[in-house]
Amino acid sequence: NFEQCGKLTDISALGQGLQGLTALQHLTLNFKGCQRLIDISSVGQGLTGLTALRHLTLNFEQCGKLTDISALGQGLQGLTALQHLTLNFKGCQRLIDISSVGQGL
Repeated sequence: NFEQCGKLTDISALGQGLQGLTALQHLTLNFKGCQRLIDISSVGQGLTGLTALRHLTLNFEQCGKLTDISALGQGLQGLTALQHLTLNFKGCQRLIDISSVGQGL
C-alpha cells in the first residue's frame, strides 16, 4: 500500500521485482494520491510473467500526473489465468488514452 506517498516518483524496482513472482495468484497495488507518479510502465512490464495471477487490483486514483498506461495494457495480455480485475484511475486528469487496456483484455 503506497497510498498518499506524495513524493513517490519512481516505481521501476517494483516492476522488476514482480517479474520473479511467477506463482503469484493475488496482487493488490494501491498508489492512491501519489501525485508525483508519472511512469507506471514498469508495473505493466512486471505483469507479463505473472501467468498464474487470478486476481489483480490496481488503484491509481488521484495520480494527477499519470499520462500513459500503454505498458499496463501490454502487461495484461499475458495474464491468461486472470479472473478478476479492478482498475481505478479516478481523478487522473492527464490520462487521455486507455485503449491499450482494452486491447490487453
